[in-house]
Amino acid sequence: MIDIVLDTNYFVALLDTSDKWNKKSVEIFTALKNHDVNLLVTDVVLNETINVICKRMENKGRSNEISQFLNIIEKHYAAETIVWISKDIKQYHHHIIKLVSDNNGLLNYNDCFLLAFMQKNKIRNIISFDTDFDSIAGINRISSQEFDIE
Repeated sequence: MIDIVLDTNYFVALLDTSDKWNKKSVEIFTALKNHDVNLLVTDVVLNETINVICKRMENKGRSNEISQFLNIIEKHYAAETIVWISKDIKQYHHHIIKLVSDNNGLLNYNDCFLLAFMQKNKIRNIISFDTDFDSIAGINRISSQEFDIE
């Protein structure tokens, strides 16, 4: 089984049917069913996802839909299925800062935290619409239903 990390922009698009990447994210999710993969949702991505969705719903006058999204998250992503990496942020901090610096800030702190986690655990695949991951050697960014898993 191959591990694949989910990035926030993919996860938000998968959950929010009004997101510009929703159709593409659903196509990827459907295509993954034909592969032996383990989709990793980290606490860092879950945190960002909830923040983005809540702010988006508030800005679009759709605050009444927030509980619906939270119910979906709670139903499908129970605490025991989440990969809890934030507890280790202290040990990753120096490496994260170096990655942010090496990439001239194109990848933010949380993206570099995911990257450091992936590198430490020899995970090569991430589902993301963020093209900045393409510049990272050894990382395979999945962004469409036609993909190679490494």
